[in-house]
Amino acid sequence: KVGINKINNMSKRSIKGKIILDNRILEGYLITENGKIIKITPEKPQGEISDTGNAFIVPGFID
Repeated sequence: KVGINKINNMSKRSIKGKIILDNRILEGYLITENGKIIKITPEKPQGEISDTGNAFIVPGFID
């Protein structure tokens, strides 16, 4: 699992999973920088990627 604390402690991070958006679910990548979402894309980014497996990613939702 990728917790918010792990994301905040790294400058740039890519997370692969099922991303819940307003009108659909995107199987893709959520990219953060300094703990803030900078991009959501279906295209594989360069660098290290954390794979959530079948988990859902809900941008803006904090547990």
